Amino acid sequence: MPTRARHKCVHSTRTNNLANTKLEIIWNYQPLKYDEHPVYLGVTLDRTLSFSQHAMNVKAKVAARNSLLRKLANSNWGADPKTLRTTALALSYSTAEYSSAVWADHAMQRKLTQS
Repeated sequence: MPTRARHKCVHSTRTNNLANTKLEIIWNYQPLKYDEHPVYLGVTLDRTLSFSQHAMNVKAKVAARNSLLRKLANSNWGADPKTLRTTALALSYSTAEYSSAVWADHAMQRKLTQS
């Protein structure tokens, strides 16, 4: 039996006149929640599969992790270069590269480089 927390409804189309259609699906007498940006295997999807929302989420996540690295690099007790490299690989690079084969070549990847 579906629950509102676990089951969601998604609508994807490449036709602009149907883009804002909100589906109302009833399953076992309960409406399913419509999700404009569902997350599947850690990748945020949108109606046109432009991955723009996912790119913005990754950018924010990597920026937060890079600020931690900056604090380690600027600290008085001084983290050595090997520790900084290992930390960068574990925190930032892994986050940025996760599922990048799916979304990185898309035209909306420019969202990552803007700022």
